[in-house]
Amino acid sequence: MIDIYDEEGYIQRVLEQGLSERWKRDASLLIKYYKTKYYSGEQPKWTKKWVKETILKKCEDGVKGFNKITRKGEINSLVDSVWKDWKIDKEHPEKSSKLRKVKQIEFSKEVLDWFLGLEENVVLTPTEREKLQERHTMKISEHPVKFLRVKYLFTLFVWSKIQESYLENYNVHYLKKFTQKFRRDGDLGQSFSFMYEKELMSDLGFIEVNRANGIKAVFMDLPVFQIPVTDKNRILLGGDDLYNCGYWLKKQRNGYFICQNCGKEIANDKKPNGKGGRPPKYCKECADLITNHKKDEDQLFCIDCGKPLQTNSIRKYNTCRCASCQARKNQDVKNLYLKQNKNKLAENPNPDKPNENMG
Repeated sequence: MIDIYDEEGYIQRVLEQGLSERWKRDASLLIKYYKTKYYSGEQPKWTKKWVKETILKKCEDGVKGFNKITRKGEINSLVDSVWKDWKIDKEHPEKSSKLRKVKQIEFSKEVLDWFLGLEENVVLTPTEREKLQERHTMKISEHPVKFLRVKYLFTLFVWSKIQESYLENYNVHYLKKFTQKFRRDGDLGQSFSFMYEKELMSDLGFIEVNRANGIKAVFMDLPVFQIPVTDKNRILLGGDDLYNCGYWLKKQRNGYFICQNCGKEIANDKKPNGKGGRPPKYCKECADLITNHKKDEDQLFCIDCGKPLQTNSIRKYNTCRCASCQARKNQDVKNLYLKQNKNKLAENPNPDKPNENMG
């Protein structure tokens, strides 16, 4: 599976913003782009020599700690390798290598409804549950397709639709090298067990696993996936949602609100229950930011040493010093009092007890 669906769009971003942390991947894409433009005649100066110098300069400018003297050979080897593998056939352009341009995928509303209905519509009989339970250690419920598993299947579907544009066996996936990306795209979390879920989904008939451990999304052979897409039932999934398809599905299931601070669409934690209630104003990150900002505005500081005061709601507005400075201030006041009343205290060292000489 690829990690960049719209390579042409991504290359333009690299040209504008510079290399990312994965600079070798970015450099490889730039080399392909430069060679394509060179052989098309659009940029006759973009020779391989020019490409080596350009990539070296971009790495020097954009890669932290990059030493062009010690790593020049590495860049030259990278350019030679990518340049050789990137095929350009002027006589048969259809055989030339091409940059991917997957900006969005489309599917029918019926397909979306099928995914959103899996939690309720897949029901096991007591006999089916008993047979499945014999093969699995985790408890099998009457409704085994929880929403986390729906997101797993939906991510397989989205990846298949993406691969449809450039692979013959588009619905077969080898996830061993891409588990973290699949986990991120599907919003699955670190606790999601690919091994266990793969076996369960296979037993439920949604997928098939081949000898090479490839996962085939056989559920896409169902009639609902053959329904033609029209203007009335078309669903488009693109942009950032294409890389966060599991979270997008959660928004379709639970609804969402728009954060009043950052403007992002934030999925509700639960399905709407019809009872109404006030929707949240902010996403978690913005809510924490705003709360901390208010705390900073309300924070009091010691007028002597400047340290933040540890206050509670009772002492908040009658405290101006920290405990250490307040103790020092109290001692200073006491010493001043003793100094100013030295003579009086000599006559009567215990002011609470009347002086015997006083008539």
